[in-house]
Amino acid sequence: MKELIVIFLKLGALGFGGPVAFIGMMEEECVRKRKWLSIEEYQKLISVSKIFPGPLATLVAVRIGKIRNGNWGGIIAGICVISPAFLLIFSLSALMSSLEKFAFLNSFIVGLTLAAISISIFAVASLTKPLFKPGALHRWPTIIILTVTSLLTFRFPTQEIFFILGFATLGLLLNLIKDRYYCSREAASPILLLALFKTCFKASIFTFGTGIAIVPVLRTAFIDEHHWITNHEFLKGLTLGQITPGPLVIVSTYFGLVAAGTLGAIVCTLGTFVPTFILGLWVIPKVEKTILNSEKLKHFFLWLIPAVCGAILGSLGRLTLYSIVIHDQWLWNRLILVFALAGIMVLFKTHALKILLIGGFAAYFIT
Repeated sequence: MKELIVIFLKLGALGFGGPVAFIGMMEEECVRKRKWLSIEEYQKLISVSKIFPGPLATLVAVRIGKIRNGNWGGIIAGICVISPAFLLIFSLSALMSSLEKFAFLNSFIVGLTLAAISISIFAVASLTKPLFKPGALHRWPTIIILTVTSLLTFRFPTQEIFFILGFATLGLLLNLIKDRYYCSREAASPILLLALFKTCFKASIFTFGTGIAIVPVLRTAFIDEHHWITNHEFLKGLTLGQITPGPLVIVSTYFGLVAAGTLGAIVCTLGTFVPTFILGLWVIPKVEKTILNSEKLKHFFLWLIPAVCGAILGSLGRLTLYSIVIHDQWLWNRLILVFALAGIMVLFKTHALKILLIGGFAAYFIT
């Protein structure tokens, strides 16, 4: 249990770059270094978790913790992943207003955000690489599934679960047909706190995919429906979520902090992550026992896994759009910086924290 705590606290504290990068770090620590799962088991674990609602990275962490040390292991792994980012949100949010007065620090924060996107791009590339190895689906069906799910998820981010399950089901049906087919404005009243909890709970339980997919849902609820925060505060929260380690959906903590102070932050965090623990500890294990070892569902997973990767890629594209299109104006220098930083990671195997610092300083000169 001690090793589990150390590993997931480390991941929670150093998991910069968003949910996709975080998933890549978990693979490195738990699969490649410690052999707690095989790469195939890890991919299936991600794919099964992806078809359930809530923040994907946290859900995967809870699942690994349960596999390693039972229910308590899952609870501890999830708490360790969330806690560092939760504490950092409080620390950094207090500084945001003063930081905005300094041009250099503003540019530095923009650079951190773009660097985080670059890290995610690198992580997506790492995640999809095994899809082209022997034993996986053939190259062209994989490329088609990745491309189509990416584009559809980019265009319709809240519908990604239908694209994922659609391709997985198509693979299963095609195999059945043919045996071999390759292819703080208000007081923190109980009413407000309850409304915040319900909003975050619904966003988590009914939104499928990574934390990236939940962000537009939270934006609609907090800005358009209830007017708890402004668009400017939403973008600040998104920046905080990108430059802090751990799951991106921790932005809900900042939104709650703005809407109702400390109690609001706590309530929003609980509303966002409680469903993840319920699913990771009790619901998904029962599903896994039923379907993971089924030979009949082999082609379901062959098509499901690349669809999941494509959906993640599409969500990442939308997140990139949030950062490079400001007031309907494309900031091409930011897009160039994103791909330049991703290239540095690929060529020099640079650590994510260094990429964040490089991005922060580079943004001052080009943005």
